[in-house]
This record gives sequence, C-alpha cells and structure tokens, in this order.
Amino acid sequence: MKNLLLPAGPFQIHRRFLILLLFFFATAVQPSCESEKGVESQQSSEEVPSPQRLIGRWLRPDGGYVLEIRSVHSNGAVEAAYFNPRPINVAEAKVEENQGRLKLVVILRDTGYPGSYYDLTYDSSHDQMIGDYYQATMGAVFDVQFVRMTE
Repeated sequence: MKNLLLPAGPFQIHRRFLILLLFFFATAVQPSCESEKGVESQQSSEEVPSPQRLIGRWLRPDGGYVLEIRSVHSNGAVEAAYFNPRPINVAEAKVEENQGRLKLVVILRDTGYPGSYYDLTYDSSHDQMIGDYYQATMGAVFDVQFVRMTE
C-alpha cells in the first residue's frame, strides 16, 4: 500500500502538470457533436457511470477536507466547493470519461492554494474517488482518497 503522506519526485510533478494541461486542452477542442465520436466510444460509455453520480459531499479521511460536487453540466463543467474547514476558492472543476472511468480535476486558487489541484478517478465499485493532490506551495504530490459522506 502506498504511503499517503510521502510526496512524489520532481519528475513526477512535472509529468502530472503536463498531463493536467493536456486534459484541459483536449477537452477544449473535443467535437461538440456526439455523432462524430466512434462506435467504440459509444459502446464504452454505456459502462461508465453517469457524471451525475459524483454529486454530493466527499470527505478526505486523512485530513477532514470536504469536496462538495453541486452539479455536473453536459459539457463536463462541474460546480464544486472545497472546505479545509473554511471555504477554499475552486477556480475550475471538470469531469470527463477516461478509459471507461470518470475523471475529475479540481483546481484551487486561494491564499495558500496558488494552483493546487486534485486529479481524481471515480471508483464506482467502492463509491470513492482516488487520485493525486498537487500541493502547489510545497511543490509536492500526494496520493489521496475521498469517500462519500452520508447526511
């Protein structure tokens, strides 16, 4: 099991940042018409959970941080809030399908959070989101997990 508190190396940080940039570039230039996508894409999307499944409050157990997904739009834009425990500004959040799974990226911009971001994948079998947190002020990447909060 990975240690959730150890940062990744500098090469991995740069690689993850480039992947994040490519993610946002790719989503900006995607065709707007569903019929332009291939048959393979349509078949795999039947197995992917609806992005609406992400709506709710999610807890990061290692620190008590809360990610609230308020809505998901058809273009992949997500309305989200983040609390640590006070509100932290969410600059941008977006969801997309990636290899049959939902991928969520949440970018934070606030005091102490100058471009920190979450790169998460939804695990439908366990109803959790797992992935990486890039902590910009430290220049470090951490393995993280969010579990759904019950009201």
